[in-house]
Amino acid sequence: MRKTLFLIVVLCLIAVPTIFAQSYTANLGRFNLQFFDNFQWGRDYQGKIEQRNLVNGHQIRAGETWTLTIKFTLSRDLEESLNVVFVDTTEAARPNAYWEELSPWVLLEAPDGGILRAGVEYSYTVTFTTIKAATGAQPAANALVFSTEGQGRPGTANSGVRRPPTMRFTEFVLTRQ
Repeated sequence: MRKTLFLIVVLCLIAVPTIFAQSYTANLGRFNLQFFDNFQWGRDYQGKIEQRNLVNGHQIRAGETWTLTIKFTLSRDLEESLNVVFVDTTEAARPNAYWEELSPWVLLEAPDGGILRAGVEYSYTVTFTTIKAATGAQPAANALVFSTEGQGRPGTANSGVRRPPTMRFTEFVLTRQ
């Protein structure tokens, strides 16, 4: 009986890393991401994706590799570049800040080096390597944020000179290797 129990425990310990190392793919398909005016806290417009199926209830860990493949159009020309980052926006992650960045920012530039324009379909595949762990598995702890700077009065809510843009995704596939 002891040998059988010991064998079961050993097999479980061997299987656990394999279970957590499995890749995962989220295909969110077509959807619109409405940005919001973030001038009260920053100098930008932001769009947050905090859906459970984004990372399938997984808690992001430091050192993971994620690949994002997207196709989208914009509702208006952007004023500045578009950036994307994994963040933890929970209370536990922000005792001294608005959020905790879990990956470096990735810049999504226009092919011609200019600004991203309304009505043009853009296609990107980018890779993130996470640098910090999320505080938990809840969606707000494992969010993906798109951000673009704009003209507005920092410290003043809803002071953006232009309306917040909308990203219209026709493809959105996020894969953990």
